[in-house]
Amino acid sequence: MSWEDLRKIYLTILIDNGFRPEIDSDGDIHFKYEGGNYFVTANCDDTYFYLLYPGFWSVESPDKQAAALRAANATNLRMKTAKVILGRDMKVVSVTLECYVRQPSDVSSFLMRGLRSIQQAVDVFREEMRDSLN
Repeated sequence: MSWEDLRKIYLTILIDNGFRPEIDSDGDIHFKYEGGNYFVTANCDDTYFYLLYPGFWSVESPDKQAAALRAANATNLRMKTAKVILGRDMKVVSVTLECYVRQPSDVSSFLMRGLRSIQQAVDVFREEMRDSLN
């Protein structure tokens, strides 16, 4: 299944869940949730779903990179589906939700729970960062 076909399915699912998705300049799906910018990207295929919440945290200095890595690792150990990742430059922290699906329409059954999982991962990461910096 092509990305264009998948994108139509995901746009419909998002609209059915009350979102106002748009297609960005990269061809990804962009939508807002709880004040954040989320993206369903072309990383998806017909049995794999990928949702990105990019840049929710900035690492201001190199000395905080180790703390951010520890906080991401601790968060990932506690979470079931959401993953906290640092960008290649180690300056931006993002969260992904990645899962296998039987078919793309399955996303409808877990979308809201997945978004809540991402928000929980953000909360856990922030808590871990506060603890490591104090």
